[in-house]
Amino acid sequence: MGTCLTVQLMALDLHAWACPLILMGLVLILWPRGRASGLALVGVEVTFFSLELLENSLEAWQKSKAWLFLLPHLDPIRGFLAGIFMAAGLHSSSVVTGITMVLFEQKFLSALSALAVVLGANIGTCATGLLASLFSSRAAQRTALAHLLVNILGALMFFPLLLLLAPLLPLLSRDPGFQIAHFHTLFNLASSLVFLLFTGILAGILEKLLPG
Repeated sequence: MGTCLTVQLMALDLHAWACPLILMGLVLILWPRGRASGLALVGVEVTFFSLELLENSLEAWQKSKAWLFLLPHLDPIRGFLAGIFMAAGLHSSSVVTGITMVLFEQKFLSALSALAVVLGANIGTCATGLLASLFSSRAAQRTALAHLLVNILGALMFFPLLLLLAPLLPLLSRDPGFQIAHFHTLFNLASSLVFLLFTGILAGILEKLLPG
């Protein structure tokens, strides 16, 4: 659920604060005790600033015929797969969701495809944990596998409902970016609550899959 906060912040109009906060982060980096906070602040604000640049650059493409054969016709299955591979490559579902928000706002993606990308991104981000656990303890491997299983099952649970959920996005917010951000939050909240009820069963399955 924690990653949803980042996505919600991305939906806010914080781009004007990007440069001042980046400078503040650089100052904190020079202070030994504030180095970690400074690096985190710079990283987050660079992400926000990059999304703003992406949004501005896409405006020039709106009148181009080339994009008519690309993103707008991205079907849900391909969008789902694109979300998986993008998040795995970028090691962040938040960044992929942020990019999706920009593309949806600029009408480069349909609501159905945008939601499919978000679901795929939640699976793709598990690659980071899986890679980190390869040479770790058995407990760490079980944790990474649990993360993957919960996200896969959650995505499969929501995917058949996308046709029903896409038309309901305007009920979440008038702003297209917030529509995607709120869906991302609701998906993670629902998945977490559902699988929280079955933690014992999931733990037993993981111990059988990864004994020792």
